[in-house]
Amino acid sequence: MDSSPRDISELIFQKVFIIEGDDYLLPNRVLQQAWRSMRHLQEVGPKRIVDVERTVREVAETGYLGKPVLRADYQNTAQLTILIDASPSMVAFAGLAEKIIRTAGQDRHFRDLRVFYFDNVPEDYLFRSPGLKDPLDIADFLMQPRQAVLVFSDAGAARGLLNWERVSDTLDFMQLINTPHFVWINPMPRERWEHSTAEVIALKTGVMFASDSLEFRNAIKQLRGKLKT
Repeated sequence: MDSSPRDISELIFQKVFIIEGDDYLLPNRVLQQAWRSMRHLQEVGPKRIVDVERTVREVAETGYLGKPVLRADYQNTAQLTILIDASPSMVAFAGLAEKIIRTAGQDRHFRDLRVFYFDNVPEDYLFRSPGLKDPLDIADFLMQPRQAVLVFSDAGAARGLLNWERVSDTLDFMQLINTPHFVWINPMPRERWEHSTAEVIALKTGVMFASDSLEFRNAIKQLRGKLKT
């Protein structure tokens, strides 16, 4: 008899690994700080606002007050696309996935936040719901503008298996994404990646991070191009 997603989730927790402590819960504070750091303020529109700082600096440099320096309004132009693995092995992490999405959508951290779902590997379609309904053709997705992409998936680490076809398909997808602002958040601890598909993908790409607080902060630095290696 086939196992239900709930049965598979319980099997993962009971027979594969035990997570101890709160690090893997990713506190709201850590998530909010991370998203806030990704804001990208740019001047947008006509210059109608007096820039007090630049006006004062100009007066200090020239010695007299001329016309005030004007600037356009600042707007947050940051964009983020989140891709969530909704396969049975990820059922145990559905709450964390929801938390990542919810906090990213709060406080206007992003001008444009898009969330899609996939089953194990993003191939022909992405989906707009965690039930893998309302499909979007990969070709159409690739035509959409995107600044940064975050994938949330165990990449096979939950079962501890090494599937070379999955490695190949995943690397092909990442190549199609073709953006330097790409990270992969794996909810499994690093020690559970060993001898699995996740370990190979992590070694070949260098953009996979665990979901504890420290690694999540480093993942966001990677997205921003600020991570020192």
